[in-house]
Amino acid sequence: QKAVELQREVSDATSELLARNAALLKEGSGKVAEEVERGVVDVATLQKVNDDLIATLEETLRIQEAGHSKRLEAEQQLAKIQSELRQKLISLRGVSAAEEESAGR
Repeated sequence: QKAVELQREVSDATSELLARNAALLKEGSGKVAEEVERGVVDVATLQKVNDDLIATLEETLRIQEAGHSKRLEAEQQLAKIQSELRQKLISLRGVSAAEEESAGR
């Protein structure tokens, strides 16, 4: 009697373990399959990276264009300054030459 009862308990425990193991295997396999199908990188992540790269390129071009404009402005200012200096030197030479002439007479 006890041997039969013990055998039944062993069979029940074995059945329960097998059922629990099968459920865990099913759950684990499903999760693994989902991760495998998900791929290494999500498409949403790739889209964000792409958008960020485009924004970076646009910002870089904007900065380069602004720098180019500032350089052109600076060149124009330098040309104006050089012209003013040249004119001043010419006028000073003229005054100096006139002074020399009047001193020599």
